[in-house]
Amino acid sequence: MYLREHNRKKHIFIRWKKYPAPGVIIMKYLFILLLVFVLSDACIAQNRPLLHLATGETYYLNSTGISQVMQSVNGREEKVNLTLSYRMAFKVTGVKDSIYAMQVSYQSLQMKIRMADTTMDMGADQKSKLDTPSAIIAQMMNKPFGVRLSNTGRVRSIDNLDQVIGTAFDIFPQLGGSKKEEIKSRFIQSFGQNAFKGNIEMGIAILPAAAVSKNYKWVANTSQQMPAPVNVRAFYQLVDITAAVYQVHGEGSLATDSTTKPMDVDGMPLKYDLQGTTLTDVKIDRKTGWIIELQLRQLMEGNMIILDNPKIPGGKSIPMLFTTELTAIGGKNP
Repeated sequence: MYLREHNRKKHIFIRWKKYPAPGVIIMKYLFILLLVFVLSDACIAQNRPLLHLATGETYYLNSTGISQVMQSVNGREEKVNLTLSYRMAFKVTGVKDSIYAMQVSYQSLQMKIRMADTTMDMGADQKSKLDTPSAIIAQMMNKPFGVRLSNTGRVRSIDNLDQVIGTAFDIFPQLGGSKKEEIKSRFIQSFGQNAFKGNIEMGIAILPAAAVSKNYKWVANTSQQMPAPVNVRAFYQLVDITAAVYQVHGEGSLATDSTTKPMDVDGMPLKYDLQGTTLTDVKIDRKTGWIIELQLRQLMEGNMIILDNPKIPGGKSIPMLFTTELTAIGGKNP
C-alpha cells in the first residue's frame, strides 16, 4: 500500500516536471511578448536617416524654385519674379570614412526673370537664341566637378565648379576685361561653389546626428547665398516612417549674416539686412537616404542697404520682401 502510493506520487511529480503548469506557460508567453516588444521598440529607435549610396550609381535632383521680390523705391513698389529650374546628376565614384566622392554636373538649367513689362528667358535649352547668358549656361552643362558629401548630407568640399563657370566665358573673347569679370562674378555668386553648397544642403543636410524614432525632433543649422549669405536654423521632426520613406517636417528662422562684407554692384557697396521664416517637408528614401520629394516655402523681409558712395551720397535703405516656393524631386531616374 505504501509502495503503490509512493510510486503514484513519484509518477505525478515526473509528469509535473515534464509538462509545466498552465500558469508557467502563460508567464513564459508574456515574457516572450515583452521581449519582442522591447526589441521592436529598440529597432524603431535605431531609425536614422543617412545616405547609403552605391559606388558607380548616379543619383539625380530636379528642382524648380519660384521667387518673388518686392521692393519699395521712392514710394513706388517694384516687383520681380524669378523662376529657376535645374537638373543635376551626382555620380558616386567612391566612399571612405562615411564621405562620398562624387562627380556632379548640371544636366539642364533654365532661368526666367519677369519685371514690369519685360521678360527674360535664359538657359541651356534656348538654342535658338544667341544671348550671352544662355550661351554661357550652355557651356556649363555636363561639365563634371568634384563634390565630397558626408553621409549626413553635409558638403565637405567642392572642386572646380567656379573654374567650370569661368571656362564658360572663354567663348566670348569680345567681352571687355572689367565687364567680363563683373558678369563672371555674378554667375559665380548665383551658381558657384557657395551657392551650390547652400542649395544642396537646404534639402540634404537635415539628417539627424543620432538614431531617432517617430516624432523625434532635432536642430540643423545651414546657410544659403541668395540674395545674400543667410544663416538658417530649423527644427525638424520625423513625422512618419513607412517601409520605403522617412517623412520629415521642418520649421525655422533665417537671417542675413551680419559679418558678411558689403558686395559691389555697379560700383556701389551694398548689403542686406533680412529676417524670415522657412517651412520644409521632405520625403527621404529609407534605402538610399536620397531625397524623393522636397517642398520648401520661405519668406524674408527687411532692407537692402546701399552704403555711402559717390553715386548715392549718404547711401539709401530700400525695403524688400522675398517669397520663395521650391519643389525638388530626386532619385535614380526622377
